[in-house]
Order: sequence, then structure tokens, then C-alpha cells
Amino acid sequence: MMDRIPPMRIALLHYTLPPVIGGVERVIRDQAAALEALGHEVEVFDRSADALVRFRKVMEAANDPGVRAPSPATQQPRSSLGRLSVSASDPCSIKNDSKARSRTPLQRVKEWINHADTGPYFEPAKEIEKHRHGLPHWQQAGKLVFLTWRLADALPQEKLNELRGAKASWEAAHPKPWTVEESEAFDQIFDAQVEHWLAADMGACVLRQWKVREPLRDTLHHGDGHNYDLLSYVIMPNHVHVLFRLRPGSSLESVIQAWKSISSRRIGKILGQMGGLWQEGYRDTLIRGPEHLQRVLHYIEKNPKEASLLAGNSEFWQCGPVEGSGHTVEDEIQSGRGRPRSRNEADEGVRTPYFQAVIVHNVFTMPFDLEWTKELREMAELTPDIRWFNWVHDVAAVNPFYAHLPWQREDHAMLSQPVPNAINITVSEARRQDYMRATGLEKEQIQVIPNGLHLASILGLTERIAGLRLWDRELILVHPTRLIRRKNIELGLEVTASLRKAGCDVIYAITGAPDPHQADGMLYYQELKALVERLDISRHVLFLGEEEPVSDEDVRSLYTVADALFFPSTGEGFGLPLLEATAHRLTVFCSNLSVHYEVLGEAGEYFSIQSKPDEISARIMQWYPSATVNHQRRHLWRRHEMVKICQEHLEPLLVTANQST
Repeated sequence: MMDRIPPMRIALLHYTLPPVIGGVERVIRDQAAALEALGHEVEVFDRSADALVRFRKVMEAANDPGVRAPSPATQQPRSSLGRLSVSASDPCSIKNDSKARSRTPLQRVKEWINHADTGPYFEPAKEIEKHRHGLPHWQQAGKLVFLTWRLADALPQEKLNELRGAKASWEAAHPKPWTVEESEAFDQIFDAQVEHWLAADMGACVLRQWKVREPLRDTLHHGDGHNYDLLSYVIMPNHVHVLFRLRPGSSLESVIQAWKSISSRRIGKILGQMGGLWQEGYRDTLIRGPEHLQRVLHYIEKNPKEASLLAGNSEFWQCGPVEGSGHTVEDEIQSGRGRPRSRNEADEGVRTPYFQAVIVHNVFTMPFDLEWTKELREMAELTPDIRWFNWVHDVAAVNPFYAHLPWQREDHAMLSQPVPNAINITVSEARRQDYMRATGLEKEQIQVIPNGLHLASILGLTERIAGLRLWDRELILVHPTRLIRRKNIELGLEVTASLRKAGCDVIYAITGAPDPHQADGMLYYQELKALVERLDISRHVLFLGEEEPVSDEDVRSLYTVADALFFPSTGEGFGLPLLEATAHRLTVFCSNLSVHYEVLGEAGEYFSIQSKPDEISARIMQWYPSATVNHQRRHLWRRHEMVKICQEHLEPLLVTANQST
């Protein structure tokens, strides 16, 4: 597989008007979702008058590199942000404080030192407000705060557990308030390790996408000058760093809660999944002096480079004039140029004022809007620096259902002529043969990329479960349960180890967390984790309830992608997951309790809890080859998963020269 390419601005065009939704339209919808999941900026245009105007307006910039075409990423922060509302009459708002916003971070800090009653740096001798949200947090009014939080899926659970224990031990041995040396030691020991893990881009990394970063940017800026004063921030693919001054009368807890809840709702609407976006808690540090401030500012600015991020995968912002512009930030915002910029965009000019690629579905080969077809052909000829794709689903010129059309006329004849400067894609080998007959092109001048499905969308998966990409595994066993001993989870772990030894790439997904009503719950959980390590199956076991509760929607998503339910309980009053799994057409492997027979009858695959793990795994391995539907589904997922198709087949063409003419 090729290395990931930098994010691109891509247009998808098709001729269909609402309310018609056919196969082509579904493919376009899923292709757009997949490209966005890979970090690209995608806009979809049909042939409605409004869409055509918008597309033409953006494309006009292709002939005028000095023009910045409008796009969602250049819009100013919106105003409907709930608790962090700022009115235009507020003397602390950004509109009335543009002079302050034009100063660099160090200039603003110097001004606060000279004019404020108290300085912006942490003062250990003065009153400290303490509160807890997981870890203890300190707050002093009017002080500078460096804050970090991350996406819920940014770190694997075993790393979190390791980190949590090590931090608790260190903090117990070093009670706060810390000296500067102790604070630096804590950062060196723990923060560096976390940053190393985060830089590995674990999880779905949805903040790579500009449209996902935009609501977070807007949220951060909206309360600036009211509840707090922003100095700098960086939005990384799976975490955020913010440096700001908390204004007197504002609560650190309420500010971070507003940032996370508001951005979570807005991002959730974009991703089609509500809740579970951000981690619980956050990491905060009070700035202790000028040297500490300089280190933090440098760290924020260099973070994307240190993480070796691709262009456009992060967003860096710092107050002050835009470098070399001679304007204040407020001037730039009013002119539309002062939006927060991605690190690489600001340094390398990555973002183009027009589309870097235009994917045209069926318009070049079907006779439904010949004027538009002609216009697009002319655009393609005039803009060879844009990668044009002629994506062929149907070929009217060789289809007998269109034989009655006047193919001798010039406007129809162009449908059987190669498109200038375009890469030709057909959705099947059959369509490639059709397009070769219509145009006279050689086979090597036409690529075949099959249609696919955006699995997360079509299966209705939650973002959390979709991000796990469980379908890449050979066998998926799901076990919805609390972590209590009668659930007999250790047998599931031993069976997983046996399956693994037999060569099966299995994943055993357990939904529950330790039961707070059971005193033995945490001890049992620790025993299970120790067993996972002893059996060396950490890659094959998921304790999904470790970090945050598993929602009903997550459980439904697990049932949707799973191959079988594994339910080895030593005692049950009913066993509701047996019915749920059956409703999702899963095979059920369960212990031979009488109540299980009562619920499932002959529909279950029963085993004795006295059976050896190898015996149970052998039964599963014997069953699996006969599970034809499961194999067909896995083949479909692996061959026709749209994100994989775009990554393996389309992205290489986005960065290669046109070979069509």
C-alpha cells in the first residue's frame, strides 16, 4: 500500500436531481463519506441551478491564483454556541477588543503584567481553587492555563491503564503543590510518553478532516475575550492543545465542559453519531513563568511537525498579526483571510483556491444534460493542472436502449469521444469493454475501480465501533456482559487463546465494565487483564467498557458486524443477549444451562462449562467454514469497503499523471 497522500480538495459531480436516488447516487454518497474519512475536503454537486453556480464560482479561481474562493473552512466563527455566547456590545468581545487580538502572545502577557492587579503566572502562595474530574485540577483566577484533551478512541485501553497507575503512584509520592522541577519531571515522565502514543495516530483521528475541525475552532474562538483570552492552540488528528488565560469569575471546569459538549454536538451532527467523542477529563497545567510560557508556545507550534503530520491534518493558531501581512487579526477576519490555518497550509500554501480533483460521475457518457457535458469538457481542457476523473457507470453510445438518439449530431457524438485531460474510470470490466468500443481507447487508458459501500453508513454503525474496523479480522465474537464472575469471561479468554493458536485471527469483544454494586468487580477485572497478558492475546481481546460506557447503539453495532455470540455464563436468570443475537441472525455459542435451552431451544450451539477451551474452540473452527453467509459478508467487506477502495485504488491516481490521452 502506498504512503498516505496529503489531503486534497475534491468535487464530486453527477447529473441526478432530487428526489431520484439510484445506485449511482448511493455510490457517490459513500465515496464522499469515504474520502472525507481519509481526510479530504469533499463537496458534492448535482445539476441544480444553485449547485452549478457554486461550482462555477469556485472553478473561476482556477484561472486567477490570486483569488481566494469561498469555502466552508474560510467562514467566520458562528454565533449560536450556547453557554459561551458573546454579544456584539460586550466590551470584552473580539469585535471590540481587536487591538488586543492584534498583539502576539508575549505582548499580551506583558500588558497583563503591567496593568492587571495580579500577574498571569501561577502563584503558589496565593489561594488555589481545587476540584476533581478524574484527576485533581487547580485553578487561580486570571492565570495562564495549558490544557490538553483527546478523542475517546485516541489511546488503547491497556496504555491508559498503565498510565493511570503510574501517574497515581507518582502523584502520591509527590503531593501538590509541585515545584518547577517536579512539574517538569512529571511532564518529562508522562506527557512525553502520551504524546508519543498520540503521534502514532491511534483511533479514527476524525480531527484530520477540516469539516470536523471547524466546529471546534468556532467553539474555541467564540468565548475568546469573554470567559477567557486565547493565546494559541493546535488541533491534532486525535487531540487538542490550548493555551489561554482564564478570566476572573470564570470556571475552568465550565469552560472546558462547554468546549467539549458544544463541539461534540456539532461534530456529532457531521459524523452522524452523537456522544462519546471526547475522553472523560483533561490535563491542565498552570503556567509558572516566562520560560515555562515560551516552552509551551514553542511546543504548540512545533507539535504537528514533531508528529510528522501530512499537510492539512492539523490546525495551528496563535494570536497576533498574520505574518508579513501588516494587518491585525481582526483585519484579516473581516477580510475573510484571517481564519485559523492548518500548520502545513500556513507554511506551504497547500490549500488551493479551487478543486485539486474533480470526479465526474456519468455526465461525460450519458445524454441527460448535454450543455453541462460540453461545459465540463471545456473546463477539463482549460484546467490541466486539476485532476479530472471521468467516472463511468453507463455508456449510452453503445447501449441499445439509446440507439434512437441522433448520434450523428455533434452534441451527442461527444459522448463517445475521450474527455480532454481526464483519467477514465469504469466501475467494472464489462463497462471498460463498453467504453473502449465507444471511444476507441486502449485498455490501459481506462482504469477499473469497483463500486463499494461505506460500511459505517450503510450498516448504521456508531463512530466508536466503526473506528475499530473489526471486519478486518477473520472471526468476531461478541460478549455483551458486565464484569462479574458468573459471566465466566475467563473461559472466553481461554477459548480465544485456543482459536489464536489454531491460526484464527479472532477478536473477542466484551462490552462491560466492573460492576460498581459488586465489591469483587474490580478484583475480577484485574484478574481478567492478568489472564489476557499471560495468554498473550491482548491484540485479540477488547474490553470496551474500560474507558467509557458502551451505549445501546454500540451494542447494536457490535451485533451487526459480529459472526457469533459467545455466552459462557455459569448462571443466568434469563440471558437476554441470546435473543438479541438471534434477532441479528448470529450463531449463538452458549453454556448448556437449562435456562438457555428454555430461551433458545434447539437454535443454540451448546457446550458444557466443564469443557476444555480447546474442545470449544474446535467446535467453533468446525462451524466457521460452513458459515457461508459470514464468509460472503467478509469477502464483500474486504473487497468492496469504500474507504479501502478509495485508499488503495483512487488515492494513487490522485497523485499520478493523467494517462488517458
